[in-house]
Amino acid sequence: MVLQGGRVIDPETARDGLYSVDIADGRIAAISEQPLNGAETLDVSGLVVAPGFIDLHTHSPTPLGFRYQARDLVTALEKMTLLQARRLETVAPVFRRKGRLQEGADADITVFGPDAIIDRATYR
Repeated sequence: MVLQGGRVIDPETARDGLYSVDIADGRIAAISEQPLNGAETLDVSGLVVAPGFIDLHTHSPTPLGFRYQARDLVTALEKMTLLQARRLETVAPVFRRKGRLQEGADADITVFGPDAIIDRATYR
C-alpha cells in the first residue's frame, strides 16, 4: 500500500513536507519525495499523514494543562505521538516502533484533512 503525496509529519526527525509512504507487512518500508509504486495506491494529496495518536489525555484545569491544549499542529502531533511513545517504551519495548513515521516503524498512521481540526476549547 502506498500513501501518495500527503503532508507527512514525523516529530522525531522534524520531517514536514510532501512525501509518499510505502507500507509493507505492517511496517513503513519507504518514505520518498518522489512518487512510489505499489500494488495499491491511495492519493492522500491535501491530507496530513502522521503517526497514530497515543491518547494519554488529560482535562487538567492547570496552567500546564492549558498550555498542552493550545499547541500548533506540529507540536500537538509530537505531544500525541512521539512523546507518549517515549514515555511508554521504557515499560513496553513495542512502543519503540510507534509514535514515529519512519522506515521500519509500525505502520500505525493517522491520515486526516487539516480542515477537520476544529478548536472547540473555551477559556474563561
